[in-house]
Amino acid sequence: MQGRRRALRSRLAFSLAAVLAGAARAQDFTIGPWNFVEPPRTSVGDVVQCERQGSVAGPTGQVIRLRAAASVRHPASDWSICDMPIEAASTVTVTGGYLSVRARARLHGTLADSTFNVANHVEVRIGSHVLGFTPWLQVPGRGEIVWEDSLIADIGPGTFTLGASLRAYVELEEADRPSAAASDFFSGADGGLEVEFDFSFVRYPPPCEPFPPENPKLGLFADADGSRCNIPATPATLGEFFVLATGDMRCGLAGAEFRIAGLPGDWFTIVEPGPAVSAVIGQPLQDGCNIGLSSCPTTSPVVLLRVRFLPMMQVGERLLDLRASALPSCQSFAAPNG
Repeated sequence: MQGRRRALRSRLAFSLAAVLAGAARAQDFTIGPWNFVEPPRTSVGDVVQCERQGSVAGPTGQVIRLRAAASVRHPASDWSICDMPIEAASTVTVTGGYLSVRARARLHGTLADSTFNVANHVEVRIGSHVLGFTPWLQVPGRGEIVWEDSLIADIGPGTFTLGASLRAYVELEEADRPSAAASDFFSGADGGLEVEFDFSFVRYPPPCEPFPPENPKLGLFADADGSRCNIPATPATLGEFFVLATGDMRCGLAGAEFRIAGLPGDWFTIVEPGPAVSAVIGQPLQDGCNIGLSSCPTTSPVVLLRVRFLPMMQVGERLLDLRASALPSCQSFAAPNG
């Protein structure tokens, strides 16, 4: 009954600028230093340029940059290859709540004849969440690559990895037609990948344990206060009743699932969501409905539905009942209390 967010966001890696912006107290989260890793490189044949670079900038090391370039000429025999990967990694430890992370990434570079055996790739990670991009040209030639995207994720508590990687790769075989091939995410003042990280600390309330299994409970009432259970039904007169959540809701109410049984099918009805309800999926007077409450109210009672009805003839006493949805979203849901 308690909203918990999980997260996702970041990607790219030729020139990675990771701005660690956001000031929260040290006991909320801590960010480790950035480490650069240079996996094994490959440089074979007639290589023009094959280089990479990772750097940290800013007065407190907030900006990470990754750059890489691979360029080869037409080989006289066999093939020419340049494979130039580079990675950057850090860790963030979150305590006492959840950390919302937003990573904005920008990649800038040029490709030449890149339809011939290229494997350029950029990747950004926040914990288990990954944003990736593979730059390439649709037709042989030369073109500029400008790519921007972002990744958003909520993480915590615990220790998670922040990372980015860039790979520039070109290969020409003897039989290939182009005289040269290049992937340049190195040159220029803005060449490469930039990633800006923003951090916002969110402190959720602690879990409510033990949580009484009978609370909160659902019921049908003649008024929105939950003080009357007898619902009058007069022919040709508009009546109403309410579906309320009552009882102990100290952890907040995020949703409910049920159906209403016993109302004559030939009555005219209008179903209205309560003020705190953000979504109603399904038909509560038929197979059932699933209700979402974005504000997670903690004060009882909570109006889930207001049902207005118009009887066309006199009826005797009838029993209205709340039951489990005929199409439950989860088979383990128990029938609501009424």
